Amino acid sequence: MQLIETAKANNLNVFIYLRHLLQKMHGMDFKNHPEFLENLMPWAKEP
Repeated sequence: MQLIETAKANNLNVFIYLRHLLQKMHGMDFKNHPEFLENLMPWAKEP
């Protein structure tokens, strides 16, 4: 729930953000490299 509220607070479309998040996480080795998730947080700027 906090992730959704943070996405809203950052003026993101929650459904688009969650779809983007799940698509990016699909092939990501975030279990061994949790730092990969930092770029996916709602406050992260898109490169």
